Amino acid sequence: PYRPDFPSRYPTSCLLGCIDLADILPAKEYKKNIPAALREESQCDYIFVIKNPRKLIVPIRMAGQAKFYKLDKRIWISAKNGLRRVATGWWPPHGDELKMFSLKPRSLKGFSEGEGDRHRKMKVTVVQEGVVHIRNFVSIHDQNAIIESVQKEGQYENDGGFFTPRWEKGHLHWKMMCLGRHWNHSDNIYEAKRSNYDDLKAKPIPHYLLQFFTAMVQKVNTSTDVRFESCIPDFCQITFDERINHFLDLQQSRAEDPKAISMGYPIAIMAIGDALEILIANEKSDLTSGRKADRKIILNSGDVFLYGGESRLLYTYRSNIVTNSKPDGVALRNGCLALTFKVTKAGM
Repeated sequence: PYRPDFPSRYPTSCLLGCIDLADILPAKEYKKNIPAALREESQCDYIFVIKNPRKLIVPIRMAGQAKFYKLDKRIWISAKNGLRRVATGWWPPHGDELKMFSLKPRSLKGFSEGEGDRHRKMKVTVVQEGVVHIRNFVSIHDQNAIIESVQKEGQYENDGGFFTPRWEKGHLHWKMMCLGRHWNHSDNIYEAKRSNYDDLKAKPIPHYLLQFFTAMVQKVNTSTDVRFESCIPDFCQITFDERINHFLDLQQSRAEDPKAISMGYPIAIMAIGDALEILIANEKSDLTSGRKADRKIILNSGDVFLYGGESRLLYTYRSNIVTNSKPDGVALRNGCLALTFKVTKAGM
């Protein structure tokens, strides 16, 4: 889980901030209730379980005392208005407060990923200038590796993992996690932190996901007449949904840096699980007026879809998730896991 860098030195003789003491547990009970990834190291018989760390904007110089002691009231009055939340997670021991989310199915009985790849063949199709659909790009084995890694990154909401986005009409039913940078859909901006939700810092994009993106672009450039600019994405939005939010999914990616748009850096979408139907059009009116879209792309599990160059400002609409279409061997609960890669700022 995400943690700030370990300090190279500790400030002394000063008040740094405060925490909430959630519980005091015997060491055995602590190990039983707190997941291994979230435990603090301790050799004590009893362990403090703490949460909600806040730090002072400016530390207050003061002398400490041994063990517990009462803070001078004047210092407390001076300090309490200068406290700010720390963008990281410290957990209480109860599972409901951990806000865990799992991508895994309830049972893996009869699971065999080898059978799923037997008849899969990769096929590259140029849909239109700058738009490419690669079928069966990601093997069943690699899909499961991605699911496992995304699960590890996203299982705890309190640690920058999957959360349910808020919308002006209420909470949406799908889960989202942004890596590299965070997409603030309320203000239509990319940010380092989830300022419209919990102020936690966006986790970095794992290197193996960046390798998949590079391989997608190379496959297009070597297999077709389309030529995408070489680039490294600084943003990866990961969503999981069992059905579609129709009022939300009409998109044209134009909030990125103008240079990134003008360079035509490709946007890539990878689907895992149930098939994802995407309508594309060069004009917004073709998707909003009831007229037929230029194309319908069906992303089956392991397919990828890239658009860039002259089609960088393409309109896309996630029109449907085809339930129960997940291939055998994919260890994902019913629904579609979609990963969207973008360059939001040129030169990052």
